[in-house]
Amino acid sequence: MDCVIFGNGEFKDCSLIEKYVDIANVYIIGVDGGCNHLIENNIRIDLIIGDLDSLKYKNVVYNNRHILKTNMDYNDLEIAMRYCFNNNFKKVYLFGFTGKRSDHFLFNLKVMQKFHELGLDILMIDNYHVITLFEGERTFNRDDYNFFSIVPIYEDSRISISGSKYDLDNIKLNLLDTLTLSNEWRGEKVKITSDKLIFIYLVF
Repeated sequence: MDCVIFGNGEFKDCSLIEKYVDIANVYIIGVDGGCNHLIENNIRIDLIIGDLDSLKYKNVVYNNRHILKTNMDYNDLEIAMRYCFNNNFKKVYLFGFTGKRSDHFLFNLKVMQKFHELGLDILMIDNYHVITLFEGERTFNRDDYNFFSIVPIYEDSRISISGSKYDLDNIKLNLLDTLTLSNEWRGEKVKITSDKLIFIYLVF
């Protein structure tokens, strides 16, 4: 089964969920204040994770299984991702993990990387973009996206792009390069190859 995790960040439109998942057939985790989004949109909660300091509807814990955060060495998303890993989920969709706190966002990306490298397939989704990770070769359909950006994670990543406005052929990127910011589809598909793990931002 796939899992959807809701955080307390920016979330505007429930139709965004339906575009990517069948909400009736996924396991749903509310991370602390992320439960507010779920309750206000009448979406069931299978599990609550956090210390509940951002939860407006505290009575919800009496009707749901929950885990209170007890280890301050990990943020709430990491605890939720560890739960997914330990319970053999394969694909995880993250909503409400972007917003005004750029420090939280950066650490959420680190959590994504950590659990991708442990074997989870992870998408972080908001109204502006979809973020995922991969290494090797992947083809991305244009769909509703206008732009895409590639962010290397490791030094000296070798990147190739075909089918884009700005194709690349086995270019070596370091962590300070901005060459792969804001590219575009030339047709309906773009193929990207990387010899090391990279973030892909698909921008609406």
